[in-house]
Amino acid sequence: MTLTERSAHKIVFESVTMVYGLGELAVKALDDCSLSVGANEFLCLLGPSGCGKSTILHLAAGFLTPSTGAVFINKRRIYGPGTDRGIVFQKHNLFPWKRVEGNIAFGSRMQALPEKERRSKVNEYLDLMELSGFERHYPSQLSQGMQQRVSLARAYANEPEILLMDEPFASLDAQTAMRMRELLLRIWSERRKTIVFVTHDIDEAIHLADRVLLMTSRPGRIKKEFLIELSRPRSWEFYSDSRYTELRSAMRSALLNE
Repeated sequence: MTLTERSAHKIVFESVTMVYGLGELAVKALDDCSLSVGANEFLCLLGPSGCGKSTILHLAAGFLTPSTGAVFINKRRIYGPGTDRGIVFQKHNLFPWKRVEGNIAFGSRMQALPEKERRSKVNEYLDLMELSGFERHYPSQLSQGMQQRVSLARAYANEPEILLMDEPFASLDAQTAMRMRELLLRIWSERRKTIVFVTHDIDEAIHLADRVLLMTSRPGRIKKEFLIELSRPRSWEFYSDSRYTELRSAMRSALLNE
């Protein structure tokens, strides 16, 4: 990929290979993997278990360094984490000793924002994530769905350009997961972050994404790209759209071959 081509994207992976361990214990998670993500795009990574989806997220976050190849954010090669990226995990990863408001304010406090500005930001995201009235609760006093809303609020409150999400709704019941997807889409449509979202769920990928990249079994490569051209905003009614049925069938067939 040329410099001109790279500059058109928010995230670029160029021929990335990732190997864990050494010698006979070495495991190749990714093999010559190239992909790009546009500014404000909602991209889903879909593939079988162990195909390297989470590895891609951790490389983009700067938690890992590629064995070969390079990762670029905003045209700059990255070598570690940065405030331009936020990450939300499958488990909420909140500080159990901090209340909801303290968790949301953590990034702002680390950035040494003035108290008034920090308080305004916390209130904004309490309202946005439908958490008003729970600001003094501890994570252990909340349902799983509410814990993940706090995780989202904490990530968004840091104002990252890119949000990396590693199956954040996988442990939720179907109804709560659907509610969380609709909440995330509403916030994304308002704030327009670049999102890379890892999932095993075909329906979730189609519901959320502008584009889905289907990965091969380990070692992971990009096998196929699906453009999701269903109109937004999307609700549960889109499941009755014939284009959804066609996409789901094509993705399921491609996954079964892996």
